Amino acid sequence: MKNIKGACWTTLAVLGSMSPAWAGHALPGLWSTTTTVEVGGTPQMPADQAAQMGGMSLDTPGKAKPVTAKVCISPADAAADTPPKRPGCTYQNIRWVGAGATGEFVCKGLMNGSGKFSVTYSSNKHYEGTSNFTSAPVQGKVTTAATKFSGDWQSADCGQVKP
Repeated sequence: MKNIKGACWTTLAVLGSMSPAWAGHALPGLWSTTTTVEVGGTPQMPADQAAQMGGMSLDTPGKAKPVTAKVCISPADAAADTPPKRPGCTYQNIRWVGAGATGEFVCKGLMNGSGKFSVTYSSNKHYEGTSNFTSAPVQGKVTTAATKFSGDWQSADCGQVKP
């Protein structure tokens, strides 16, 4: 049980925030990113316990809650033509059509599994996308993560946020 929970958090860390830097589609500088992850395949909590947690303002496991972060994209990263590097993950079959890209990824290490993503830029200051990840079985259980993400450019100056 503890390993499954740890695996879920690893999935969130790997997939939690897709970076805006892709092939000159994004401006360098400070970005605000929002990510929402629905985790499946984790043990279900009884309804009365979930209600009690909600009443105490605690998060119910697996329940999606948006997470916002500030990300600094360097000029070199903004000019790159590949997805952002993720520890233990490789990308493949990346296809750009207009202002959108789709592809697949495989992760090995703390969390083994694979998934697909898509991202669309409505301008060089806004993107949104999705990713779906399925883990290899951990203690006989498969974990899934469906992620929605978006980003908005804030300024050319990242301030104290480091790339």
